[in-house]
Amino acid sequence: MSALKYLMPSNWDERIVAEADPAFVDSLYAKAGADDFGGGRPSFVLRHVDRDRMVFHIAAARRKGLGFIYLLNASCFSGRSLSGEMAVKLNRLMDFLLGAGVTGVTVADPVLAGSLVKKYPFLKVGLSLFSMVSSVDQARRYEDLGVSSILLSNPNNFSLIGAVRSAVSCRITLLANLGCNIFCNEGLLHSYFDAHSSQSGHHSSTISFDHHRLICSIKKIADPVSMLKTMYVRPEDAYLYERAGVDLLKFVDRSFPAEAIINLYRYYMDRSFDGNFLSLVNPSNYVNSQAQQPKRGIDGRNAELSSGRLSPVLEKIPPFNIFIDNTALCGMKEEIMKSGVACAYEKCSACGICREYFERSAVYSEESRLATLAALRSVLGGLASSKLV
Repeated sequence: MSALKYLMPSNWDERIVAEADPAFVDSLYAKAGADDFGGGRPSFVLRHVDRDRMVFHIAAARRKGLGFIYLLNASCFSGRSLSGEMAVKLNRLMDFLLGAGVTGVTVADPVLAGSLVKKYPFLKVGLSLFSMVSSVDQARRYEDLGVSSILLSNPNNFSLIGAVRSAVSCRITLLANLGCNIFCNEGLLHSYFDAHSSQSGHHSSTISFDHHRLICSIKKIADPVSMLKTMYVRPEDAYLYERAGVDLLKFVDRSFPAEAIINLYRYYMDRSFDGNFLSLVNPSNYVNSQAQQPKRGIDGRNAELSSGRLSPVLEKIPPFNIFIDNTALCGMKEEIMKSGVACAYEKCSACGICREYFERSAVYSEESRLATLAALRSVLGGLASSKLV
């Protein structure tokens, strides 16, 4: 069994390269603010850098012994993934990336994955969360396609992790601290939004409103226990996944400032964090004040840009302030593992593990929760009725 290592996000800040230790970090991963292919974060929350800056940053990482992964993980290309135009653009981009020293790419589209594996057999082609791999058969098909790593979508299904580990030889990746609910019914639609809002020339790459985050916030504040039903592996629980054969933990978010990324890295290096669990796993917008969580939009961009009357309304929404003691969650993942539950939502009522740990670890004001929830539902209602556009 090889030691578990980390995939560390980069926002092109040199402090991240300086901090990353290749003994623990397998690779940095990053993406330009926008390109022809897009990715998993909207352009308006990302740093826009020129190619000289990218080359310098990638070279610095490689000199230190780190791999460097470029993201091509858009889940939608508007039906153009097989077009001659996209093939020409891909060739040009890959010529630049390989010349800069990139060692791998992450993709979500099987056509793109197969094309890259065939043309660049020396390149590590990893599979994105947006491929939604949730079965052994899916994992096998992607390994047959030639991918070098597969990101599984459910970190709480230890039976699936074990079965996939037995079935494939490529590396298995899990997300360390993503605040997205497992089996979220907004997931695919949200990935399409992010794909198009990070593609050069697309109208939503410059200004947009992420209504999927609004809906996510409403769901989590309506049922705060759901904040523990997300895609995460706490630093303290990494050993469970190492034993299960997981090779890589990928922590987010590349839209955060360098200080926030480095702090997350240190917590996972130490495999310990004493504080608010929601400082590890960014739960959603409008949960906790901006002073308590990393700001998205590292060039001063607002992650909730819009037009008309919407922006002033959003600025007045009071945050739902909640503290979840991370140390009080010790033992929860092990209990989930031993129970055999797969954490599909239809089983939640029969399980109750997350609720039990939430009740012993969470502190919040019900008045604050209801005030935030009412404000968010009012905004959603205004959007649905076209009154806030």
